[in-house]
Amino acid sequence: MSNIDRFCLSMGISDSKEKVRLNQNDYSGYLVKKIENINLTELINLAVFDSKRIFNWNYVHGLYLVPLFTALLVAVGAKVFTSIELSKLNSEITENSAQIESLLSQSNKVEQLKRYVIQTNDNFSQYPQVHKNWQIAFEAINSGMDIQQFSGEDNNVTIRGFADSASQVLESIARSSMIESAQFSGSVMKSGKRDYFVLELKVKKTNEN
Repeated sequence: MSNIDRFCLSMGISDSKEKVRLNQNDYSGYLVKKIENINLTELINLAVFDSKRIFNWNYVHGLYLVPLFTALLVAVGAKVFTSIELSKLNSEITENSAQIESLLSQSNKVEQLKRYVIQTNDNFSQYPQVHKNWQIAFEAINSGMDIQQFSGEDNNVTIRGFADSASQVLESIARSSMIESAQFSGSVMKSGKRDYFVLELKVKKTNEN
C-alpha cells in the first residue's frame, strides 16, 4: 500500500483507531511487547477456533468410511465368488465320482480277464500236444495257406489246400519245433495264379497229460 490510510481501509479498520508508525527494525520488538501485555482471556479467544465451522466432519468421516466400505464390498464379493466356485467344484466332483467308480470297475474287470488269459495261455503251453493240430493249422494259415482239408492220425498230419507260394508254406511249417519232418505229397500244381498242394507232416512224439 502507498500509505497507512489505504491499508486501514483495506483491512476494515476505523480511522479513529490509534495508528503507530514503525520501521522494519522496530516491528518485531513491538509485536512481542503487545503479546506480553495482552489479556489471557483475549489470548485464549484468539487461539481457540471452532473446528465445526472450519471442517466438514461428514467429509472427514468419508476419508476412512469410503475405503472401509470399498474393502467390505471387495471382501463380500470375493466370499460370494469363492462360494460359487466351490459349489461348482463340489458338483463336478460328485458328477465325476460316478464315472471314476465305473472306470475303476471296468479296470478291475480288464485286470481279471488279463490274469485269466495269462493263466490259460500258461496252461496251454504246459500241454502243447493236446492242441498240436490247432498249432500246426495256425502256422499253415499264418504262412499264407488256405486249408481245404486237415486230417491227422497218431503223429502223422495231412494238409491239403492253396497258397501263393507252396514252398514258403513248407519252409514255415518245417521250422516249427513240433514238426519232425515236412514234405509235399505229390507234385505242386497251379490253379490260376496260386499253388495247389498236399503236405505230409510228421509230428514229434511227446508225452501227453
